[in-house]
Amino acid sequence: MIKNILAGNVFPAWRSVTAKPSASVWAQEVNWDDESFLGRLLELLEDELEARWRHPPDEVTAFGVAVLKDLVDHAPFIIVPEHYAQLSFLRFFLAGRLAEHCQMYGQPSLTCDWLLCALSDRPWALVEPGHPLEVDYYPGRLRQFVISAVPVIRGSAQWAVTSFIHSLYYYSWKSGGLRELAEMVLEDAQSLVCSAMKSSDAPIATRGVEAASALATWWLQSERPKVPDVVRGMAELHGRSGAPEEARKIVAMTLATSVGDRAGQPRVEWARRALTEHGALLTQHERLQMLVASCTTPDEMAEKYDEVMAAVEQYTSDCDDCLSGDRVDIAFRRIQLFDAFAPFVVGLVRGGHCSEAVTATAAWFSVPVERRRKSSVLAVLAGLEEGVMYAVDGNTVAIPHDSGAAIRRLVDAVNHAYDTNIVVRDDHAFPSRAKTGRPGERVRCTDELAEATAAYYELDRAAEEITRTQALAIFQPHTVQAPLVPLARSRLGVAWPTITSFEEPEADRAIRRALIWSYGPYLSGHEARAVAEILKKAGVECEVMTDKELTPDEFLRFYTDRSFDLVWVSAHGMFDPREPHRAHIQISSDQSRPMHLTELIRHPVRGPGRRLLFLNVCLGASVLVTEAPPKLGLAAMLASAEQAVVSHIVEVSGFIAPLFGVGAAIPLARGDSFFAAFSHALDAVRLERPAAVERVRHAAPQCAEFLDWLQNGTYVVDPNNIRTWGTGAFYE
Repeated sequence: MIKNILAGNVFPAWRSVTAKPSASVWAQEVNWDDESFLGRLLELLEDELEARWRHPPDEVTAFGVAVLKDLVDHAPFIIVPEHYAQLSFLRFFLAGRLAEHCQMYGQPSLTCDWLLCALSDRPWALVEPGHPLEVDYYPGRLRQFVISAVPVIRGSAQWAVTSFIHSLYYYSWKSGGLRELAEMVLEDAQSLVCSAMKSSDAPIATRGVEAASALATWWLQSERPKVPDVVRGMAELHGRSGAPEEARKIVAMTLATSVGDRAGQPRVEWARRALTEHGALLTQHERLQMLVASCTTPDEMAEKYDEVMAAVEQYTSDCDDCLSGDRVDIAFRRIQLFDAFAPFVVGLVRGGHCSEAVTATAAWFSVPVERRRKSSVLAVLAGLEEGVMYAVDGNTVAIPHDSGAAIRRLVDAVNHAYDTNIVVRDDHAFPSRAKTGRPGERVRCTDELAEATAAYYELDRAAEEITRTQALAIFQPHTVQAPLVPLARSRLGVAWPTITSFEEPEADRAIRRALIWSYGPYLSGHEARAVAEILKKAGVECEVMTDKELTPDEFLRFYTDRSFDLVWVSAHGMFDPREPHRAHIQISSDQSRPMHLTELIRHPVRGPGRRLLFLNVCLGASVLVTEAPPKLGLAAMLASAEQAVVSHIVEVSGFIAPLFGVGAAIPLARGDSFFAAFSHALDAVRLERPAAVERVRHAAPQCAEFLDWLQNGTYVVDPNNIRTWGTGAFYE
């Protein structure tokens, strides 16, 4: 160990970003034999984090990365085990607190990264989803910290360890990740959480209940036969004289979920106890959640509709004030919490109250009353215990099947086709798939993605019901990133707009003026010029920019120009489910200056009427896959009453995208509705080359350049592979 060196020199990266430059510890000698030195470092670290606690996760993580670098760099110089234990605890404390912060701000990817750092000695690294991960964990540290011979560690460990357990199991429950680590620490986690719940220190006992709640819910997902000890510990705490009231409230709320049912504690009774015994302590969404949980049947949910809606309006109003109207932040938080509200929405649909379900969802996402959707919808609920449900107002049709098997088949097919690694959250036995870096090939000449999608939604068995719903929009309370609409169009001749804004759409504008811009993809210029020629022939005034780089300010100037009835974008789109708030359009060769979703939604489109944003980019219609409706993504967030958005749910072939665009431009030039044009585009991309050439030649013979490429290029469509043609989506 190096002696006679000051802390400021041992931790240079930390000191360079410190919010406490005058802290006395920087001028003190590093002395791990003096345990008060660790105490002063922990105090400084806590002060640093407290000063940043309301800052964005990226910013707080940057601070944590600097501190962790110093800890990693200093580790080789420590040879005394007791000293290394102190450094390990400092690292654990830092990583645990940052995991908690990122979780609070809805950043599961960063939460995962910090949880990995907490019980390992690895340097900081962003984890790429789907790639094999090799980490040397030290799970025994949890118990070692709690019983440490170093008083400073022992005095701080119970809170820090219990908080880490809460963060780990909440993340693994919500995001389906780090299951290996969760299994690894499970035995110690149960024991340590039970011990925390018995603590006479009220904050630690309450934190123990929070950890027990997350652990029990995770346990329930794994379908283990035995009820975990932490559930019995929660029930005992609720009945214990002198137990903290906040802890008792959390117990009641936890047992008002399926955890209570598994433990022989009827959830409805616990929900009602939470309302009557702990009503004064219920905050934010909690009263609403307990109101929903206290309803036993769809009829009861319909009866309590007004009461629940009043609670929704109160919660969203209070929450929106705290978030200062940040639409991305609001959407992310509502998506995180939607599983607490989903039973009410699903119950309304089960009872045939689809309009009320849409109105309730609109309220949940803070859509103003006067803008909420009133038009009829087709509600589609797959993955239910009873199978698949199709519902319109006053009529619900359930098609029984094995939902568990259907979900596993669909997720496996989606992962293979799109090279993703989606997990089944409620099935711990479902294998995680390693990404290969390329989309999968069709299996044994069968389009498995199409067949799995059809089976998941029971398209064939529901065909008669579906064909009656041509004029409706589709409402899915749970997001599924599968090509349902293109598949229904190809098999049944039916397609629907997908509801993402929950606003009542205005009438389509007549297209008199259009902006057509392309940059990036090899054939985007061909597409843009062909679209312009088609629209100009129909008398549309077109401002055309092909293969032109733009700055964000320039793009915004065009995007916000109310004179454009059509904004056509042919470029590269980016969407990372780890960081959905960073979805963007690549608008120039300067990749550090893309057009971010967060900036676009600061400029809402205004009427009169509804314009069309034709976002012919990869991943533009991708959304965060959760138990909430499709909401958080480029097209989903940009759709509104005044703007319909067409885009692609996954990466689209550079040869398919131009035909998709021209296939939509032809009916738009005829004056067809925006959605009718989208439907024609879905049909166009399924055509084999001769039929596609003939369609374009007949409708737009002036597009000589495009026709030459279409006839003589490498363009090809595989009608048996929905991955090539089933990417389109229409959001409103």
